[in-house]
Amino acid sequence: NEYRSIQVSQTVHCEAEDKYQRFYLDKDEKLLIRISGTELYKQLSQFDSFYRCGRAHIINLDYISRVTADGVIFKNGKALKLPRTVLVALRKAFFDYFN
Repeated sequence: NEYRSIQVSQTVHCEAEDKYQRFYLDKDEKLLIRISGTELYKQLSQFDSFYRCGRAHIINLDYISRVTADGVIFKNGKALKLPRTVLVALRKAFFDYFN
């Protein structure tokens, strides 16, 4: 097992994978960590920039370039497709965060 610290600000988004969360960090780094989505969001929710999109995704609003009709485009150019059911609330959260 490997232990290391990461800066919360490095986290672009997290995606649920069974009992794990895959962290997508800036500089295209990925980490797989055993933690529930609920527990992770409890820890990240103290930071205003994190938004939970359903059960599968936690997104750092600071890294979003734009919200599209089927997901988000991050500032690094990568796209993440999201269910339409979460996009309306995500658009509002994104707009509210930057205004």
